Amino acid sequence: MALTWANSTSIKVKVFSGSAWQTTRTVTTFSSGATYKVGYGPAVALTGNTRVGVAWSACTRSDCSGGSTKGVNLRWRESSDNGASWKSTVTLATYSASSSKRFNDYPSVVMTSTPRRYVLYNTASSSFSTYKTILEVGSGTP
Repeated sequence: MALTWANSTSIKVKVFSGSAWQTTRTVTTFSSGATYKVGYGPAVALTGNTRVGVAWSACTRSDCSGGSTKGVNLRWRESSDNGASWKSTVTLATYSASSSKRFNDYPSVVMTSTPRRYVLYNTASSSFSTYKTILEVGSGTP
């Protein structure tokens, strides 16, 4: 079992393994001077005894608003040792792909032992006049 949450400076995860909660791990951090100012809506997936994957919405503005040059990307990071170390972060959906996808948020994730990753998320235009739900399927090393 695992829990994940966002705070003002990071995405965190905590894994229950064996018979105890492990140390709280930092998946990613945010700052006002970085590309991603803040994040929200994380989701966690587990497979096997040690593989952990986390998806979240990463904002290019501190207020998470969208526009023609800013928006919200959907990001993914994975660990094969219960979060003690992390693979590189991957962008699953970018706000710049089209004007109808300025927001990519609120993922739900499932990961199989192959490993295959299923990520379901919302997209919306900056005015929220268009929106849809997308399912992405990925495999191999992120």
